[in-house]
Amino acid sequence: ASAKQVVRGRRWLRALQGAVDSTTQSVGSQGAKIFAKGSEALAMVDQRLGLSEAASAAEQRMQISEKISEKVAAADRRLQLSAKAQALSQDWQELRGKADTQQGKLMSQLNKAVVRAATSLSSLNSRQLA
Repeated sequence: ASAKQVVRGRRWLRALQGAVDSTTQSVGSQGAKIFAKGSEALAMVDQRLGLSEAASAAEQRMQISEKISEKVAAADRRLQLSAKAQALSQDWQELRGKADTQQGKLMSQLNKAVVRAATSLSSLNSRQLA
């Protein structure tokens, strides 16, 4: 390979590199333009279809739904507490009824014992007087 061939080869490589760089810049520029056009088209479709508004409304509905779910869960907890309170009240009433019954029996026994004691005292007093 002679010096002239080497020089020609280098020139040819430089020209090829320039052509590749130019093509790369052109493709990059065209790609950026296509991307920009695509973004513009998406924005236009979004605007025409109202997708942003629909998405925002859907988000609001989701938030409302979550709040309603929280309120339903709180109401359920209150109902459970209310049911437990009712059961406790019922148990208390039953216990109170049993205590009243027991107290009545004890009062009856006490009255009988008082009557027996009074009868015994009365008969003892009448014997002592006789």
